[in-house]
Amino acid sequence: MQVRLVGRTGDVAGLLAVLDGTTNLTDVSDPYPTSRPGVVRVYATAERRHPLTGGIR
Repeated sequence: MQVRLVGRTGDVAGLLAVLDGTTNLTDVSDPYPTSRPGVVRVYATAERRHPLTGGIR
């Protein structure tokens, strides 16, 4: 899955840490500045660590 995160630098870094703890982050871009001061844009690619099991098939 590919995600785009836009927010304050610290908030984006915090969410990337959460994503890294729950998925395999295979690629994370450098932060790109936006037109708003202190706000960055980061692109990341994440994969599931384990296949989905259970639930409705």
